[in-house]
Amino acid sequence: MYHDLFSCDKSESGFQNCTALKYKVSAEAFEAQVHAIADYIKSAHLQSDYIDFTFDDGGVSFLTIAAPILEKYGFKGKFYISTAYLGTNGFLNKEQVRELHQRGHYIGSHSHTHPERMDVLTIDNIKDEWNISQSILKGILGFAPRLASIPNGYASKTVIEGMLDAGIDLVDTSAITTQIKHYKSATLRGRYAITEDTTVDNLLQLVSSPFYRFKKRMRYEFLEIAKAILGNSYLTIRKKILGNK
Repeated sequence: MYHDLFSCDKSESGFQNCTALKYKVSAEAFEAQVHAIADYIKSAHLQSDYIDFTFDDGGVSFLTIAAPILEKYGFKGKFYISTAYLGTNGFLNKEQVRELHQRGHYIGSHSHTHPERMDVLTIDNIKDEWNISQSILKGILGFAPRLASIPNGYASKTVIEGMLDAGIDLVDTSAITTQIKHYKSATLRGRYAITEDTTVDNLLQLVSSPFYRFKKRMRYEFLEIAKAILGNSYLTIRKKILGNK
């Protein structure tokens, strides 16, 4: 799970809050990671779709950096768009989203306004987030995508119900797992977040080592407990910690 990439400065693409900055990866680091994964897949005699590269938020770097590098090594990306930000500073516009699709990449929703916690919204607001986003993407692509990812990883049955209501049944979550789960007709997949300090060795361990993935999973479980206990305070505390860093 990637977010934004940058060539010279993190302000080039996507959200600019303290939480988002942690997930911005340099173009140089990203290409080294993609190259390493391509080599691993080849040496292990795996298919190119063994690894999915997914990108959240809708930053302009999806087109300017991510797509060319992925294509260079024979991959296609899954690009998730927060549609309220289309055409704003640092984000893709409608024509650029259409170009990504025409180049063979996959486009999906990342909600409309990217709420911090979708799971605490009313069911009507949840439905609006997905239905408005789907309507905008349909106007761009000619069809409403079936795939989406959930902002900040706050999944719940109500959130999934809202996604199903909008025609979305392939859901990428932020759960740290390779297991695929199902809820009604929805398929839910976990992902591993890549941050600014993720090294090529870290990435290859994620791909090849069940034990390394287990350690990541345990950390994720601890954070989920913290989210449950702290509720709305979790994001406030997290921002303060990241801000202090």
